[in-house]
Amino acid sequence: NSVMTQFVVMNNVFDGAPEFDVMYDLKGTTEDRWVDPAPGKCLKDNNFADVTLYFDDDNARSLHRAISSDTRWLEKQGIMDYSLMCALAVAGQEAPGAAGKRYS
Repeated sequence: NSVMTQFVVMNNVFDGAPEFDVMYDLKGTTEDRWVDPAPGKCLKDNNFADVTLYFDDDNARSLHRAISSDTRWLEKQGIMDYSLMCALAVAGQEAPGAAGKRYS
């Protein structure tokens, strides 16, 4: 009996992007989803708990469509794994981790 393993390989979506201050790998769960923050380290869901993102209507609809499309495809494939990679840049002069964070 052989087992077939399939891989999906994607481009680095951050390649060529403007510099960002923090990156999160969001899976929608809190189990084992905390890492100790360090410069350049990818954070997880529990690190993201105090962050609020605001979108204009067009960008919110676009993000919702993309996530819905991806999750429908994953469901059809019988795959239950999804990560949203989210890179944020601090807007203005506030340092990362400052109270009242605003991201662009």
